[in-house]
Amino acid sequence: NRMQHILLMPDGAEVDPSAVPPDGSQRTPPPAPYPFELDDFQRAACGAIDAGRSVVVAAPTSAGKTLVAEHAVRAALGAGGRAVYASPLKALSNQKYRDLSAALGPGSVGLLTGDTQKQRDAPVLVMTTEVLRNMLLEQDEMVFAAQAAGRVGVVILDEFHYMNDKSRGTVWEECCVLAPPSAKLVALSATMANARQVTRWLEAIHGPTSLVETSHRPVPLRYRYADDLGVEDLFTSPAAGPGGGGAAPPKAWRLNPSLRPEKRGLAREARRERRAAGGGRGGR
Repeated sequence: NRMQHILLMPDGAEVDPSAVPPDGSQRTPPPAPYPFELDDFQRAACGAIDAGRSVVVAAPTSAGKTLVAEHAVRAALGAGGRAVYASPLKALSNQKYRDLSAALGPGSVGLLTGDTQKQRDAPVLVMTTEVLRNMLLEQDEMVFAAQAAGRVGVVILDEFHYMNDKSRGTVWEECCVLAPPSAKLVALSATMANARQVTRWLEAIHGPTSLVETSHRPVPLRYRYADDLGVEDLFTSPAAGPGGGGAAPPKAWRLNPSLRPEKRGLAREARRERRAAGGGRGGR
């Protein structure tokens, strides 16, 4: 398992090593009364937010990045500010709207997508990334102007690895460049090969930024194969395959013998014989 907490500072700047502990576990209070112990990367990311820094969180799917976003929202609201949560998909924005409404109360969360507008003046706004980009370009005074009711304290950019997408990546770049200096950025991403490079870029254009990166996958992947015969395990061991959680090296992964072409052919022939004997389509 690998977890890094990297504080990237401008050249010549000094950082107090006690400001944000390496794992965030000693001086960072729990972000909420969760009935479970936080992972190291969650503590580190929440510690960076509490220290007033932007943060890039790169972790596998289902690792628990949403907890970091919730902590950032609560921190912004606790400081009297507002929070913006942007995702690349309407469906994901709708889901986050429901989740945050359940956690904070329906009157505290608004939703802005291409075809839906709910409670635009709510302290927490969930929207698609394109809507956020357009609002920043227009300097939407309802949300980002100085006279808005509560300045935006944090902008959360979900699925931040979309920045590497050739067709849509510029939207994420523009959001980072145009985000108000007073707002901290919380970028949530699946693992990225260039996470350190992206973090240094954010440091240069927006301010102090931490990188919290982990390759540990708490929810292992399982590989199945489906065809007209049904669904089978792809490997002889369910823990085999990338992200499967097994200790065996890739060269030790073995394909399920029943998936070999000759085996599938025999299975289909046996199925045809059963159907013929039964006078119909019975049997698998």
